[in-house]
Order: sequence, then C-alpha cells, then structure tokens
Amino acid sequence: MLKINKSTNLNANIQVEGKNVMFLNATINELGSVTFGKTVQNVELYKANMEEVNKQVTEFQEEVKKAELDSLGGELDEIK
Repeated sequence: MLKINKSTNLNANIQVEGKNVMFLNATINELGSVTFGKTVQNVELYKANMEEVNKQVTEFQEEVKKAELDSLGGELDEIK
C-alpha cells in the first residue's frame, strides 16, 4: 500500500553584510502540524546584529502561521 504524505516547506536565509547569519526552516504536514528549526551560521554576526536577526525570525514565523492557516483552510484572524 502506497501512502503519500504532503507537506509545505518554508526556508529562509538571514544575511548581514552579504553573509549568511541564520538559516530557518519550517515544515507543515497535511494535518497542520508544524516543525520549525533555526541554525546559526555565523555566531559573531548574530551577536552583533541580534535585534535585527530576531526581528526577521519573527517575520518568518508570521509567514509560517499564514502557510499553516492556508493548509488548514482557515483565516489569519482565527489564530491571533
């Protein structure tokens, strides 16, 4: 028996001065379960730019929420 699982993947690189600082990824399965991960690629740049990097992480998380709602057929106001 073949069972195919569908998922939505989101990936992002946060860069400072043209250098990768952090890699973000999220996977949303067909049931709406979300797996989120982040990898710091340049600790020194992350420390020096933590406020801006964390702001971009929050922006990515908002996009993940939108994709999660899309996969569940809902509206953004439902999870705020």
